[in-house]
Amino acid sequence: MANILLNKPATASNSFAPFLPSRAVDGTITDPKNRWVASQLPAWLCVDLQGVFWVNQWIAYFMGYVGWGSTYNLSDFKLQGSLDNTNWFDMDGLTSNAANQLNRTVTPRLVRYLRIYITKGLNVNNQVSSVVDFQASEPANAPFLLSLTTNAGTISGFTSRSFAYSINVPASTNSITFTPTALQSNMTSKVNNISVANGQASLPISLSAGNNTVSVTVTSNDSLMTTTYTVTVIKASGVTYLTGLAIKTNRNAGVAYTPLLADGILSYSASVASGVASVIIKPSASNATILVNGTAVVSGADSNPITLITGTNSINIQVNSTSGGTSNYAITITKKA
Repeated sequence: MANILLNKPATASNSFAPFLPSRAVDGTITDPKNRWVASQLPAWLCVDLQGVFWVNQWIAYFMGYVGWGSTYNLSDFKLQGSLDNTNWFDMDGLTSNAANQLNRTVTPRLVRYLRIYITKGLNVNNQVSSVVDFQASEPANAPFLLSLTTNAGTISGFTSRSFAYSINVPASTNSITFTPTALQSNMTSKVNNISVANGQASLPISLSAGNNTVSVTVTSNDSLMTTTYTVTVIKASGVTYLTGLAIKTNRNAGVAYTPLLADGILSYSASVASGVASVIIKPSASNATILVNGTAVVSGADSNPITLITGTNSINIQVNSTSGGTSNYAITITKKA
């Protein structure tokens, strides 16, 4: 087996020189001096795998293996795993152990940290703990993706053993597909719980403005392990609002309107005297094209004069964002009789 704990960073509840935690993960199993020792209970020996692995097998060598006799082997202990070094779950456990060496198969679990947690130390002295070497392996069919691509945007920095990603798409993107490729062709992939052939695109997934969460799973051929990748697709709202709006009469006099210009407010009103023949609209917006009553107007420039009739006059300003959204403003100008 490939020992995924070999020379990885090791810590312990306590130890004393020269019997430090690192000695229990250096692969040496023949030197009785090359071991970890602790003198307080409960005790633990923890290894940071420096990445996420599925673990289904672990091996431990105790002092009896290097000639001290079985009474110097650990008695009661657990194998525990964690993804964050805070929340731990049990993976295996033994009581009244006398074996010099363990080689045990367990239900596969996804871990970043692995530890031996000891509640009863050496058979000859329960307050003392010692491990000559601690090893673990990952199954050959551990399910991971080789790649994950999409038809809209790019999943930046994808790696098989990182499971959370986000991508940004413009407001004009109404749907998205994902193409998962598993490390092994006999693994099963799903996108939002719908099966997808290896290396093939998923069915289109509808997108709404804001965050859209997509799950991509890959399952081992024996169905014992499933790894989940999560992609947050952030769709732009597409809405661009006016950043400025001025109304002028044909005599170049400013016309007050209500309410004050603000994002999200799309209806405005104003009134003019009977002698005002026309008005000019001066709209401004960033990253957008602007139409005033259907005629293009450059941001910050004057529209063509708009003739007024006595009574109610409706003016439409359409703001088309370059990201695909549209805001429609309605301006009602009342011309007095």
